[in-house]
Amino acid sequence: MRQASPMISKRVNNTELSFTISLRLEADKRRARGEEIIDLGLGDISFRQPPRFTEALIESARKGVNRYTEPSGILKLRQAISEANNNLYGGRYKGKIVQLKFSPEEIVHATSAKLLIFASILSSTDPGDEIILLAPYWPSYVDLLLLASVVPKICYTSFENKFFPTKKQLSKIITKKPKQLLLIPPIIQPIEYIQKKNWNLSRKYQRKLI
Repeated sequence: MRQASPMISKRVNNTELSFTISLRLEADKRRARGEEIIDLGLGDISFRQPPRFTEALIESARKGVNRYTEPSGILKLRQAISEANNNLYGGRYKGKIVQLKFSPEEIVHATSAKLLIFASILSSTDPGDEIILLAPYWPSYVDLLLLASVVPKICYTSFENKFFPTKKQLSKIITKKPKQLLLIPPIIQPIEYIQKKNWNLSRKYQRKLI
């Protein structure tokens, strides 16, 4: 627990530095001292982006593509995301929805998944609401909830059950207050979870999953 600062809000003082970031900082310090370190904390990718990505960014900079975008992101990029999702994943397989199809108007892109998760929490909850979070989870997810003045209710899953919560586990923490159940990859794919639990949710309600 870091020491609270009177100059910082209670919301921020109630949060902790991400454990994975702490591991990265410690690994960097040790490397600077000449130690050979294998960092298993953050899970960074071990390869460079494809050359065409770099070339496209450089070309965009040369063309002066540096203006503010729409709040939901660049339309051309949202169109590409929509097309890729719908062509590669959208539709049904063996009679079941394997991935919903989305139009560009239903897509928002940002520089970070956590930023979008935080924005969705702020826009759909009020202070004091509860959100059920499945463990294991990224360490910063609890802090995202605390920053939004939301009460995290942790449901501890198990490897034996492939990290899917059981009805008994959920019944122990569900009260009248929970506003949401966060089903966040990579542990759980939301639509896959619903299918495996045989929850008969219509397309309208599947779209409301966060």
